[in-house]
Amino acid sequence: MNQQPYGPGGQQHHQYPPQRQWAPQPPPYHPQQPYPFPPGQMMPPEPRNSFGLAAMVCAIIGVLCGFVPIAFVIGGPLSVIAVVLGIAGMGRVRRGVADNSRTTNIATLLGIIALLMAFNGARITFTALNEFGTTINTTINEEQQRVRCFEKAETPDEILACSR
Repeated sequence: MNQQPYGPGGQQHHQYPPQRQWAPQPPPYHPQQPYPFPPGQMMPPEPRNSFGLAAMVCAIIGVLCGFVPIAFVIGGPLSVIAVVLGIAGMGRVRRGVADNSRTTNIATLLGIIALLMAFNGARITFTALNEFGTTINTTINEEQQRVRCFEKAETPDEILACSR
């Protein structure tokens, strides 16, 4: 308390309300949080990991499509996109713009695997279609020969021979 022991005439003077000069006054504003970097320096930008993430998604879908041979139509383009985005993501990692080198490397590798699976799926699909076409053509030719045989047959023995 801030009191004067004796004022003029020997009287004690009191100030109401008593003021405490030793108490800290609250700041008139909220104090700023300390900067993680010295003043004048800018915060580093967020890492740009989108290429690596997109490459990983495309590569995973491409690999899954690789297990179904006819899905090479979807898996092939996705695997090419995965490889391209993975290489672009590696460039970002080398420049220090991105920090997901492991994801980018795995996505590129999976993209290459998916591309090989797509080629294999295309080979299997086209081989199966070729064999199916060959079987259909053989069957059609045999039936055409049978029809011609029936057209030429005049006796029951010739008709019976055509049906075999």
